[in-house]
Amino acid sequence: ALVACALASSPQYRYGEISLSEAELLRLEAAVTRARGIYRAARPDAVGAADTVLVTSFNAAYFTFFANWACHVERLGLRYLAWPQDARAAGLLERFLEPDGHGRFGTLFFSEGVTGTLDVPTAEATFRQPVFNQMSVFKLVIVHVLLQSARVNVWFSDVDIVFVADPWPAFRHRQACDYEFQPNSRDYDGAGEGNTGFHKFKSSAPTLDALKLVLADASRRPD
Repeated sequence: ALVACALASSPQYRYGEISLSEAELLRLEAAVTRARGIYRAARPDAVGAADTVLVTSFNAAYFTFFANWACHVERLGLRYLAWPQDARAAGLLERFLEPDGHGRFGTLFFSEGVTGTLDVPTAEATFRQPVFNQMSVFKLVIVHVLLQSARVNVWFSDVDIVFVADPWPAFRHRQACDYEFQPNSRDYDGAGEGNTGFHKFKSSAPTLDALKLVLADASRRPD
């Protein structure tokens, strides 16, 4: 009830209202169906994998990072959904994800609507500068869309992360965790900040409520 009241009192609540057109929702459903499951080969022992999609998102300036990320992810037999932030990145991904190559692991989904609304430039970003903030909001928006519209759990990873080993078994799948994240410091004591470049979201009401609050705050404070 407190969460609902907080949202209702925010007239600038914009990012959390971004949604897909009916045609894009149909394409997203098909993409998620193909990408879900975490592993390319069936893994009955992989707890929680069947209802989860590994997602990454970036603009064209970071395509080389993505190619490196994808090679390590595919080496571990993981499948993923790539949601580009600009049209140029979408074109690069379309060529990269050929059916007989990387397309065996990766699935492309691009929303002209979300890209047009958030208008992320095709440029590198400096930490906490406007482009960086736009890219960060973009990632949270698409996670929100996936949780709300596709009703699938989301494991998000930035492209500047390298999977040395399979991270999936390290998540607390057998516990009732709505949200799991990587701390920004090695000596995390429960009070520090999490890293928005590597985290896992359960498709649940508490997770959606938390994301709505974050997106509402981002709408009020674009800095």
